[in-house]
Amino acid sequence: MVTMDTKLADAMPLGVMVVNQQGVIRLVNKACCTIFKYTSEELIGNPLEILLPDMLRKGHSTLIAYYFQNPESRLMGQDRALNGQQKDGALVPIEVGLNPYKLDGEDCVLATIIDITHRQSLESKVLAYTKQLEEQHKLKDGLIEKLQVALEEVKMLQELIPVCSKCKKVKDSEGYWEAIEVYFRKQSGANFTHGYCPECFEAAMKEIEGK
Repeated sequence: MVTMDTKLADAMPLGVMVVNQQGVIRLVNKACCTIFKYTSEELIGNPLEILLPDMLRKGHSTLIAYYFQNPESRLMGQDRALNGQQKDGALVPIEVGLNPYKLDGEDCVLATIIDITHRQSLESKVLAYTKQLEEQHKLKDGLIEKLQVALEEVKMLQELIPVCSKCKKVKDSEGYWEAIEVYFRKQSGANFTHGYCPECFEAAMKEIEGK
């Protein structure tokens, strides 16, 4: 026969509840009363269903019977959100762990209950902040892409070399005009040789012969 130390249970920071096979609440601690906003006198001896949302009350006794057919330690609602119903009818998000337990020789289930309201609030804030960062990242990527295009356009403009249409002198970055050979020698280190292309050679010969 096991009798729970109520002082020990009350010292625990998470809610503790013991329910028998008939779904009747046998024991609760202070944290459990705080979660659901009941006194222990209002809970002990009453059916567990008073702590469930209205939509879940019907058929819950079948789930209790199913658990006692194969009692084991497990978490409830791993694939869905769980809510309990407080005395004023408000819903509270909870996590529940189940463990087989004997109280005064009676087969029961010991439920540990955690109010996860604060955690969900933090998770919502984190998700909102993450979404904000993602949006900022998208804007940043778009801005970087626009800057890269702008830099390419600036580079293209810088690569346009001002050349006098008459004397063919080139304007350098400091604003001085100089012979094209001098400009390219400064920029690339290349030296120029002078001669005639075929067309100019032919034109020069005609000019000489005409004199």
